[in-house]
Amino acid sequence: MKKTLRRIEKKKPVRYGAVSSLSTGLDIGIYALLTLGGLHAVAANFLSTTAGFCVSFFVNRAYTFDTTDQSVKRQILLFTVITLFGLWVIQPGVILLFKYFYSDNLTWSITLLAKLTALPITMVYNYLLYSKVVFKPKKKESDPSTSDT
Repeated sequence: MKKTLRRIEKKKPVRYGAVSSLSTGLDIGIYALLTLGGLHAVAANFLSTTAGFCVSFFVNRAYTFDTTDQSVKRQILLFTVITLFGLWVIQPGVILLFKYFYSDNLTWSITLLAKLTALPITMVYNYLLYSKVVFKPKKKESDPSTSDT
């Protein structure tokens, strides 16, 4: 039983990476389609990030962390706070650091590099807090009949 649990735990980061890629791809795809269709970029971004956010929450809850037996209200609240902190504090912070260090030569490619650097930092931050706070597994009472000996 313990070996099975350890194996499942090792797969969570891979599952999280797959879900993050899916939700990010969905965000970008919806954004591209909506803007190509003539919708204003800000409105398109709001709709596309909302879709990616919702998919990320529900798929991470059910597939990555398997915590559908817990309070969805609590999880949504924590997920929202943690995700928005990453998007609106960590990512801009990394971008501003790049701006500070490259202020004399701040080209579009440096700005893109800043964003590409901020993404994995935010992903690691999100994964750690999602796994330890948002989708934390319930503590189970030990059952001597299921122990590996």
